[in-house]
Amino acid sequence: NSIFNSPIPQISQINGDGTSVEINFDIRVPENFDTTEFLRFASSKVNLKNKIQIYEATRAVRMPRTCLPSRALSAGIRTEGISPRYKVKSGTCDMNVVQEFWSASSVAYGPGDSRLDHSVDEKLSFDEYFASIKILETALENISTELCLD
Repeated sequence: NSIFNSPIPQISQINGDGTSVEINFDIRVPENFDTTEFLRFASSKVNLKNKIQIYEATRAVRMPRTCLPSRALSAGIRTEGISPRYKVKSGTCDMNVVQEFWSASSVAYGPGDSRLDHSVDEKLSFDEYFASIKILETALENISTELCLD
């Protein structure tokens, strides 16, 4: 029903000659995605000469707005006079990769217009850049204070 709850494939490599082709995809999969069932389904859609393998499944990650990093970033954003906007990101970042090994919450943050992320139109003003530094400083201070790491 949403991009976040759907597998998102991206071609990462294509190799081939006149008789065969190998296409590698990176696929960010939704929470609770059944990779075994997906492999069964995908394999049933190709002829027997073709082979589908899953080397790694990078799972989607969703954190509550009440987790410590989210609260700390929201406070930092408000300190700069900006209203925080929460987004469910459909892409993959380091958070997706390491979250299964970490017991701590994690969130993604970035200044600028997220609709332009990774596009030729992506841009960031110096004001936004410097504000983002202050936001991160405030967030880290808030996390340090809450965890008593002063």
